[in-house]
Amino acid sequence: MEHALLDHDNGSRILATTRNEDVANFRRGSSLVHVYRKEPSTQKGAWELFCNKAFRFEFKGQCPKDLEGLSRDIVRRCGGLPLAIVAVSGLLATKEKTILEWKKALRGLGGSAMVSDPYIDNVTNILSLSYGDLPYHLQSCFLYFGMCPEDFPIKLGRIIQLWVAEDLVLEKPDMTLEEVGEEYFIELIRRSLVQVDKVSLKGTPKTCRVHDLVHDVILSKSKEPSLCHVSSSFSTFEGIARHLSISNRGSNTPNSITKSQTRSVIAFNKVNLQKATISVIFAKLKLLTTLDFDNCPIDHLP
Repeated sequence: MEHALLDHDNGSRILATTRNEDVANFRRGSSLVHVYRKEPSTQKGAWELFCNKAFRFEFKGQCPKDLEGLSRDIVRRCGGLPLAIVAVSGLLATKEKTILEWKKALRGLGGSAMVSDPYIDNVTNILSLSYGDLPYHLQSCFLYFGMCPEDFPIKLGRIIQLWVAEDLVLEKPDMTLEEVGEEYFIELIRRSLVQVDKVSLKGTPKTCRVHDLVHDVILSKSKEPSLCHVSSSFSTFEGIARHLSISNRGSNTPNSITKSQTRSVIAFNKVNLQKATISVIFAKLKLLTTLDFDNCPIDHLP
C-alpha cells in the first residue's frame, strides 16, 4: 500500500484493520505507521450496545428490570467484544422477553467468559449459538453465504436467485419466491448475521456481505454435511460437495472426477475459467442444476 498510495503531504490517512497482530507489526518499524490496539468495549459501552440491539423493538432500547441481572451476565460472557455482543443481542431481539429465554441464551454461551483467545473463540461460540437458533430453512440460506469469497459483497438479487434455484425458499400464498427470499434476507439482517454493504438511491439493500468471522463459522458448519467446497484450484475438487465455489483466476482442470454429487457451480471475482474446465463441468457433474458465471469472461458453452 505504501508504494501504491503515494504520500502527497495533503493530510490523508489510510486505516487498515486486522485480527492478526503479525500483520500490524510487519510495518511497525516505519515512522509513518502507527499501530492502535482496539481494546474491548467498556462495561458501560457494552451494556448500551446490548440494550440498543436486544430491546430495540420494545422498551425503547431499555432493559426491563426483571431481565437486567441475566442481561448483565450475558454481556459479561461476551468479554467486551462488539461483534459477540451484536450477535447475541441480535438473537435475543427475536425472542420473547422472558426470563426463560434469557436463561436458555445464557446456558448456550457456556461457562464464564472465555479468555483463552480473547476474540475468536468467544465470537465463534456465540455465532454458533445464533446459527443453531435459526429455523432450518434459514440455516440453509445462511450457509449459502459460505460460497462467497471472504469479505465479498454479493448483490442481494443474486443471492436470492441462488436460494430460489436451490429450492431453499418455501412458497407462501400471494407472494413470489423472490419476495419470500427478501423476507429471509431481512430476518438474517435482524439477527445481525448478515450485513448490508451498499444501499440503492431508494434506501433498499443493494449488496450484502458477512463478517469474516461469520464466514469462518459458516465454512466450519458447511464441512459437516459436505455442503460446499470453496476452491482456489479446481484441480483439488473431488465432486463430493453439493456446491462448488471458484474464486481465483486461472483455475486448473480437475485431475479426475468419477462420481459427483455437485448440484451447483458458482464463480466469483470474474474468474477466467479454462475451456477444458467448463467442458469437465458439463461432462462430469451429472447432477448439476445451478450454474452461475456472473461477470465471468466466457464466450461459449459446450
